[in-house]
Amino acid sequence: MLSQETLDYYQSWKRKQAANVEDDLSAVFNGFRDLYPTYNRLYNEIPTALKATGVVLPKRLEDNQKATKYVVQYIGASNLLTHLSKNNNDSDIESIDWILEEELFHIKLIQGQSDRNADIQLRAELNSTDAETKAIAILKVIYYVRCNMEHGEKHFEEHQRLLLQPLTNILVAVIEQLYELLSKP
Repeated sequence: MLSQETLDYYQSWKRKQAANVEDDLSAVFNGFRDLYPTYNRLYNEIPTALKATGVVLPKRLEDNQKATKYVVQYIGASNLLTHLSKNNNDSDIESIDWILEEELFHIKLIQGQSDRNADIQLRAELNSTDAETKAIAILKVIYYVRCNMEHGEKHFEEHQRLLLQPLTNILVAVIEQLYELLSKP
């Protein structure tokens, strides 16, 4: 069960999302930036929910693991992929795959430098026939791009829409699914 603070936070995000009808570049950037804290708030509730079901977790949980591995563990890889498909996010996932294939953006950065081998591996995971590997890869892309925006440099240029719009679409679907599952008593 979600805390009242998280419920209020989510409802505030839903109102903000409903009011955002703009489609200019700043709306695309801000849309992704506004979504991530809601995702962060929800995935930070997952360890408590998993522990309540008897899952034993390490004492220290890394943020990247909570945002990827534990989200998939909580939702279920097949459930997440099915939900994304039902929400018409398959084309968004294909867009991310194309971006990685064409090297339009560097997704995995280490100290601000691209790691092409990591991007190649990420693309392989994104195309995996193993549901868990693919689901985690989708969430890794979101996590890495968020880190790139917060800790690196993301130029305010129109071509960024190619990356941010599909990620925003996917993130909305993931947030809604997480909220639904975490809200159940």
